[in-house]
Amino acid sequence: MDTKTKLLSFHANRTNGYGMPHMDLSFRQLAVLRELMTSETATSVAKKLNLSQPGVSKLLRHTEEQLGLRLFERIKGRLYPTPEATLLVSELEKLMGAAEAFDRLADDLRGSVAGRISIAALPTLANVFLPSVVTEFQHKHPTVRIAVEVLPSLSIVDKVNDGHVDIGLLGDSTEMPTNKSEDLFECDSVCIMPPGHPLTRRSHIHLEDMLEHVIVSYFIKSPYGERIAGTFAEAGLTYDPKIEAGASTTICALVESGAGIAIVEPYLLYSHTPPNVVSRPIRPVIPMRPRLIYPRYRPLTKAARQFVNMFKQAMEDKARQFGP
Repeated sequence: MDTKTKLLSFHANRTNGYGMPHMDLSFRQLAVLRELMTSETATSVAKKLNLSQPGVSKLLRHTEEQLGLRLFERIKGRLYPTPEATLLVSELEKLMGAAEAFDRLADDLRGSVAGRISIAALPTLANVFLPSVVTEFQHKHPTVRIAVEVLPSLSIVDKVNDGHVDIGLLGDSTEMPTNKSEDLFECDSVCIMPPGHPLTRRSHIHLEDMLEHVIVSYFIKSPYGERIAGTFAEAGLTYDPKIEAGASTTICALVESGAGIAIVEPYLLYSHTPPNVVSRPIRPVIPMRPRLIYPRYRPLTKAARQFVNMFKQAMEDKARQFGP
């Protein structure tokens, strides 16, 4: 029995609701169940996991018998999860995440700096900082494999909590009991506008000045959107953007085209080929704290910690080079 199988097997002699004893579920059974939750046919799952289609069907049937639960309904040749299967998903993701984290740690321990580092980051942090850091780190540690996912904030938090990634990189983070966080550096948001805009004549932009123009914004319900709206509310003003978007690059493109002005994180402009916009400080300031998060009860591996230190240094260097 391999490491993952031992780690993820359920050991219990209690009986299920059908009076039948529970038996161990192997890692392969759990992997098949996980894939079936997002696929519609056993054939597609078989190809992905390098199994035969009859083998997948047999494993599913065996799993249902062991659990005493009907997990999928077959309708017109396609598999649809039952409500019972849907309820099991969150626990299944935690188990699979724990196995993946276990493997990463074991890989890391086999060498001084080896194994795999998995990262989930916001688009801006991924695009501005990660390319140079990943390149430098790979040159120094060629045995380390690096995986990067670009996701929205809430998805990053979920990935870290479930153990699917080692490191989450956020523009800001709400403190959560399940993860630890470290500030990477502090900065203040800026107002961007197209060249020639009337507000370019000002050295600072006050919130009330922005209300006279069309505002392009991050989605109001996003963490950053809520932060901006809250700052306006504290000043007794109503933040009412006419255009909303989910990505910094989209917001910049809209501002470049003349659609309006926007409040963005300053490091969006930390590039040798910055977007064609003009930026100004905002009063009152809207602080940003780019942050690293990782599971509270699972320390970073040696490789991941070295990567984090290199990433912090890159952010500081870029801030000095391109910041105000």
